[in-house]
Amino acid sequence: MPELSEPQHLWGDEKRDLTLEVSPSPSAAFVALLERTRFGTAGLRYRRLDVAGQLAALPRPLFVSLRRADEIVGTYALARMPIHTAAQTYEGIYRGALSVDEGSQGQGLGRFMVTRTLAWLGDVARDTGRTLISYGCIERTNERSLALLKSLGARQLGTLRTQLVYRQWPRAKVKLLRLDAQADPWVGDMQQAADADCALRLGAQAKGSFFACSDGKGVAAAAFARLIRLDFDRIGQPWDALYDYLLAHIGPARRRFDPHNFTYLKLDSPVVGNDDASMWPDFISTLMAEFGTHMAMITLDPARPAYRLLEQAGVFSGFSRATQQHLAVMASSHGENPVPLARFAGERLALHPIDL
Repeated sequence: MPELSEPQHLWGDEKRDLTLEVSPSPSAAFVALLERTRFGTAGLRYRRLDVAGQLAALPRPLFVSLRRADEIVGTYALARMPIHTAAQTYEGIYRGALSVDEGSQGQGLGRFMVTRTLAWLGDVARDTGRTLISYGCIERTNERSLALLKSLGARQLGTLRTQLVYRQWPRAKVKLLRLDAQADPWVGDMQQAADADCALRLGAQAKGSFFACSDGKGVAAAAFARLIRLDFDRIGQPWDALYDYLLAHIGPARRRFDPHNFTYLKLDSPVVGNDDASMWPDFISTLMAEFGTHMAMITLDPARPAYRLLEQAGVFSGFSRATQQHLAVMASSHGENPVPLARFAGERLALHPIDL
């Protein structure tokens, strides 16, 4: 993938006065559009808060903007990182933060952006003689987006499960080791070992901190961690009715759960050391206390042994099961010698959303 120092024109549509461009940094208008976009399907609807901070955490990002005249009406973010298979390493591209301005929806602009962006990735791969793998994580209920990607040749490799974990009284219970995820090579070595059971796994992660704790024999629990803030319109029945009651009548609930400033700890690439997750409940409690939140979210392939171990350790309570979501991993291969992605379908995946 090219290293850009200034915006680059990708495509234009003179009849509709549309221009698609890619840039190494997001403009203020790009951030503003993402901030006012409502995401979600079915019962879940939300806006993102602290968009600029979330975008700054993306590894080697590129930002695709759709302009009508001088106004940005669409966004798409690409994050670049290695994707490892058992035999080879490819340049990986995560695709996320796709949005279309509310007043421009229903005009096929999302299709235009996705189609042209995937075509550009194909051009880059052919021009450089390299093979790229791009992927995105789509809610399983988002039938329109899934159908669009499938029509463009993307393949569903598997399904990830998000688990929202709640602790009413998080306490510091273990000693945390905090590492720089970008600077310490030990982090990468640990992740490679932890994800060895997977057919596809990520290399470099989003910028941020990597936390670990030891049981005296070695690393017992570890994960990338950063705070995410959302503004919920609705969460879905019966949760909306329950939270309306709690927020109206119970003071502690208002402090723990403000739907318009919902804060949770995003835990990526969890490590379960020595096939023993017994320290994970205390590890999560300590992280929540460290960050001052009552919620944490873990996204994992449920077929992985790590998921089973966390479940057996009681990390996933009834609350987390009731709030879980399912994400389809949609991947494409670009270049003269595309990767036969069919061979990875149904295999374990060490992939996850980067932009949330």
